[in-house]
Parts: sequence; structure tokens; C-alpha cells
Amino acid sequence: MNELGIIVIARERMRKTITGSVSAVLIYFLYIHAAHAGDSYAVTYERDVAVKMRDGTTLLADIFRPDAAGGFPVLLQRTPYDKNYGTEFGLKAAARGYVVIIEDVRGRYASEGEWYPFKNEMNDGYDTVEWAAALPFSTGKVGMFSGSYDGATQMLAAIGHPPHLAGIFPFVTASNYHENWTGLSLPALNLPETRHPLLPRTLRPATVRPS
Repeated sequence: MNELGIIVIARERMRKTITGSVSAVLIYFLYIHAAHAGDSYAVTYERDVAVKMRDGTTLLADIFRPDAAGGFPVLLQRTPYDKNYGTEFGLKAAARGYVVIIEDVRGRYASEGEWYPFKNEMNDGYDTVEWAAALPFSTGKVGMFSGSYDGATQMLAAIGHPPHLAGIFPFVTASNYHENWTGLSLPALNLPETRHPLLPRTLRPATVRPS
């Protein structure tokens, strides 16, 4: 199998893992919410809403929310995997009384800027949380969720202590991001520059030498 085939399979497996895990999160959130409210709402949504970062870079997000008056708690997902994969979750959770915001992180898919893993997630996460809390249909409480790299976006945002971040729910992610997240080269498999799908083009992959 060639390098491209390995990367495509890895990305598809990751997407399926995250999709399945997000479905589990949806069940959890809806179970908790059902204990407090039995209402089901009509849903409205907006695509590619601009979110301005402190350095002027514009990130784009999709917003799903109840089509009703009043404020609702916000569930925020910041992802490099394409925000369009979150549509099903957004529609279902909004029908149960949540505002769901799914944002492409800096430099990925619809968002502006340079893609560089981890580097901007603390400030961008802080700015996005505070932006979400100030929306007119928000209660001001923002929770973050999702897995893999999305878990890192939550932990890094939390380090910045945004005042309106009420909680995070990272899963299928790492506790140490110093190893095995920068790509690799496998000369034994004749794949001299196999690259993790999230490795920025400006970085050369590390080399793993056969023993």
C-alpha cells in the first residue's frame, strides 16, 4: 500500500471514531438535559459565521440553535477535521435546547490563517469561548467537547481561563502531546516522508530508524 493509501485509511478511521464518540456524547447530553426539560424545539442554523480572533484572523463556524426566544447553553467544538461533519449532532442537540457551535480551527478548511498544530489553540479557544458567551441567544455558559485533536483544543483553551468556560469534555485524546503527534518517516517500508494528516507543511517529519 502506498503512502497516500495509509493516510486516507488513517483519516477515515479517525473520522469514524470521532463520529461514533460524538454520538455517545449526544446521548449523554440529551439524557442529562431530558431530566430538566421535556421540550423539543424547531431548529435554525447559520453556516460560516465569522469569528474574529485578537490578531484579526477570521475563523468560520456553523451555529445550530433552538428557534425560540431566550438564552440557551452553548456546546462548542473546535476542530481541524472539517466542521461539516458536525451537522447531524448540531441539529439534534439544538432540538433539545442547546446552542451548538462547530468551528474550523485556524488554517483548516473554511478558516483563515496558518495551520500550525497547538500553537494558537489557547488564544483562539479563549476568544471563541468569549465570543460564543456574548451571543444574544446564549446563557453565557459555554461547554467544549469532542475527541482527538479536538480534545487538545479544549485543554489549551482551559489553560487560558476564559471566564465563561463552564466545562470541557475531551475524549479519545492524549495526555502528553510531546511525542507521536508530529508525523514520521518509515524507511523500512519505503515511505520516506509519511506524514500525519495534521502535520503542517512547513515542518519536516521526524525520522524513525529501523532497529
